[in-house]
Amino acid sequence: MSYTFNEQRAAQFQKQRQLQQAPLHTSSRRTYEQLRASIRAGIADAENNRFHELSISKEFGASRNSVRVALSMLVADGLISRAPRRGTLLTNRIVDFQVDQVLPRDFTPHPQDDAYDLGVVTLQDGVIPTPPIVADLMGAPADYTLSYVQLGVYGDSPIFLRTGVVPLLEDPQNFVDRVESFETTATNNHPLAMPEMSNPAEALEVTATMRRTFKEEFGKLYGCAFGFLRNRVEVVGADERTARLLGVEEGSPLLLRQQYSYDIQGRAREYSFTHFRGDRSTLSKTQAHLHSEPEKTDDAE
Repeated sequence: MSYTFNEQRAAQFQKQRQLQQAPLHTSSRRTYEQLRASIRAGIADAENNRFHELSISKEFGASRNSVRVALSMLVADGLISRAPRRGTLLTNRIVDFQVDQVLPRDFTPHPQDDAYDLGVVTLQDGVIPTPPIVADLMGAPADYTLSYVQLGVYGDSPIFLRTGVVPLLEDPQNFVDRVESFETTATNNHPLAMPEMSNPAEALEVTATMRRTFKEEFGKLYGCAFGFLRNRVEVVGADERTARLLGVEEGSPLLLRQQYSYDIQGRAREYSFTHFRGDRSTLSKTQAHLHSEPEKTDDAE
């Protein structure tokens, strides 16, 4: 056999092999989005929080170059770190919150119950005379309002900043006393974030439990039945103060959720706006039926 004949045989073999293999896509953006989804779902850290370029290339059908670019984008997001000897490690997670979820004012997670290692601390609270703009926004004839600012923390990193007001339709001290006693018994039963679930029935069950728990807490706190929520979500840039508290650069994209809580009589009981870090959190909604009656809960911009 001649050398040329061997070369021809090798070329034919390589061509046949390539025809049998699925073509690899070269979109780094597509690979990046797939990796972020895997991190959010908690399936990207199966092997000691490590990522392997070759494994990602095979699993996602992506070229090695697109994988490298996507990983560098995740490094810029602060989700992974890369080093020659250490490899590629997962350093942070993406936390999923329900759009219509009402977050507790203080929350200390128990390691055996909370896989996300999330906590909430109150930075500031107090009773103040009701500002005219708050009275107009809520339509509540209250002389005094409870104002608060809270910070949500995942591990050692802040993940959301929430500011809210509660018009006090009763003696302010009575309400404050009830809030303080209530927080020690109720908030640890209030899930902070939704785990990513492959089983829709399981996700619906968790969501139903969260809503049922909130309705019970609402009734105990305000002495009346829960009515409905109104939520509005938009993307905004972080101002100087918010950026400093959340540990991001000024102007970084944030998910802003405005939320009104109403009782059964249609009275506004609480108004809050929460800034979620755009690089570390998502807002989702689990719905039981596609053709169910529309809920009076959400507005989107």
